[in-house]
Amino acid sequence: MRSRDVTHDWRNHEFIFVGGMHRSGTTLLADALGETQNVSAFANTGAHMNEGQFLQDVYLPGYHMGGVTRWARDDRSHLTEKDASTSDIPERLWESWSPFWNLESKYLVEKTPQNLTKTRFLQKAFPNSKYLIITRHPVTQALAVMKWSPRRAEKLGWRFDRLIEHWLIAHETFQRDSTHLRDVTLVKYENISADPNEAVANLSNGMGINLAPKKFLEYNVRRASEYAIRWNDRKLYGLFPEYGPVLSFLGSLVVSTQFSSIRRRYESRLNSFGYSFDDVH
Repeated sequence: MRSRDVTHDWRNHEFIFVGGMHRSGTTLLADALGETQNVSAFANTGAHMNEGQFLQDVYLPGYHMGGVTRWARDDRSHLTEKDASTSDIPERLWESWSPFWNLESKYLVEKTPQNLTKTRFLQKAFPNSKYLIITRHPVTQALAVMKWSPRRAEKLGWRFDRLIEHWLIAHETFQRDSTHLRDVTLVKYENISADPNEAVANLSNGMGINLAPKKFLEYNVRRASEYAIRWNDRKLYGLFPEYGPVLSFLGSLVVSTQFSSIRRRYESRLNSFGYSFDDVH
């Protein structure tokens, strides 16, 4: 372990931890922050998507807990102050992450989707930290990650309800934990898609940072709406065009037959986050 450079001690910085479900816009946020004056985000780490979870050995990366479509179901994914009680945790995380930041910057960004359920742990380790959490409608998020399901049947929509429930488990955990946080900013993926300029202004005001707008202005709004369009056209059996017409037909049929049951079971829980099955936009 290298000797500590007092000039670049973590106490001289403020941290911004970005979290949210996979395919919800966490990378967009981290990239935009990384282009902002006096802010440094990870780059050229060699790790998948430059995520801090893969650069450290303090806590388990998500692939140990079932991967993209399952991690929130594992109790080990939820970390709180109790898990940060040993005094060496800040030092170990700093040693792992600091080589990939420009330490001349005041604000240091770490993006990992699973930060969604680790906010209290991270705040205990680094009290001078902010939390930027992005949400995306659970239906479109589920459609976006379904291809990463470990079983072929799940890739075609079998147990689509499990993906919706996974979203709810993760966000309900964050919702409970958020009452313990001192500085948290929330943004909806759909609001960025609807008006990138307004999203930049709201985030800048909420975080107290003049967020660089470039990444938001370059955002492909049409691509961002792709899964919402697919969902609205699901009765035409086009949910999965990348699979070809036959499998797309089968997958669309599987998902559509589950919809009434899923809506009945989860609509009220979705409503508490400002979402509804009746409007995926």
